[in-house]
Amino acid sequence: MEIAGRDNSNFLGINICYVLTDHLLSYRYSPDFCKLFKNASNSGLSAGISAMINIVDTDILSSSLSSRLKYEYLPYSSSFQGDVIKRIVPKGTDFELIMAETEHNLDVSYHLVTIESNIILYPFKKKIGLILGPSISFVLGSHMIEKFRIIGSNKITFDQKIPDWEQLGYKYEDNDKTLVYYDRKTPNINYMRAGFEIGINYTIDFGDYDNIRLIPQIIFNKGLTKLMNERRDDCLDKDGNTEIRDWFVNDLAFGIDLMIGF
Repeated sequence: MEIAGRDNSNFLGINICYVLTDHLLSYRYSPDFCKLFKNASNSGLSAGISAMINIVDTDILSSSLSSRLKYEYLPYSSSFQGDVIKRIVPKGTDFELIMAETEHNLDVSYHLVTIESNIILYPFKKKIGLILGPSISFVLGSHMIEKFRIIGSNKITFDQKIPDWEQLGYKYEDNDKTLVYYDRKTPNINYMRAGFEIGINYTIDFGDYDNIRLIPQIIFNKGLTKLMNERRDDCLDKDGNTEIRDWFVNDLAFGIDLMIGF
């Protein structure tokens, strides 16, 4: 295929991306709180190797087959305000009412190795290409931390601990102002993630150095499989039904390929 007068047919290079993650979820875990965490967007990254083979070359349409093997980090982080805690504490010979706000936090690390296989279409041999194709990812690891924190007061702590909290795997931190009720591997995770990609790229060549290309790109990946999907009998929704976890991960990658032709 020839793009802007260049006739190299095969390219190999590296890719790096800044990634905006979009986690779509309805998630509850701890039976002591059963708080609902919802959608959130965060920043991630990816890096890997790329290969491109030109497969069609006509005056109307040219196309390439692009493959990529890369590491991805697609984290989730969210927090929301909880109930106000009230305490009556001694003050000299009297008592005073102290109130403090609380906050629920959920942080999830999500590491993957991803294989992409895309068709890139170049109408009329222009430098702008349309990217379409599937992706499949395998989870390298995922860790979840869920916390309940007292904020806004140094005089209020979790002085009445949950019974059998150590046996339940809970931890108290920050002088008993933070309750960590999950800090381990993400439960019941799906170890494979399938997605479909659509995006655009732009080919920049370097004049006499026609075997080098710089290719910026924007690619949206729609997650087709769930990060997890589990029923919990001890967390019910507002109608009293068993809670179902739904968790999809989409991402929008702003990246660049540095390719060398051969």
